[in-house]
Amino acid sequence: MLVGNASKILTQLEKAGADLAAAVHEPVGTIRVGAFLTVAESIVPGALAILSARKRLRVEVIEAKPSNALAALLSRDLDLLITEQFPGYPYPVPSEVTRLPIGHDPLYLARSGDDTSLDR
Repeated sequence: MLVGNASKILTQLEKAGADLAAAVHEPVGTIRVGAFLTVAESIVPGALAILSARKRLRVEVIEAKPSNALAALLSRDLDLLITEQFPGYPYPVPSEVTRLPIGHDPLYLARSGDDTSLDR
């Protein structure tokens, strides 16, 4: 009986060791991502599709308006923030935040064809 139980225990220990080794190379847990609405609708779904292969990773996406999103990141309510910055309007980013550009979108102004007030 003791030998039979020892065999089961050794098998469970081997499985636990393999699970631990896999966790070292695979993200585990929950990541909270903040994104403004346009990005949440366009970029985030593709990223979620890629991350779905990570079975032990849970991703929560929260709509984060640029006006209060940085504060949420700094208070650790968010783990990752996808936000916007307009040319000529930089905002200060604290040194503990790493900022990486992920794209550049052109800005357009739309007006009706008969509105000449902007032709100057």
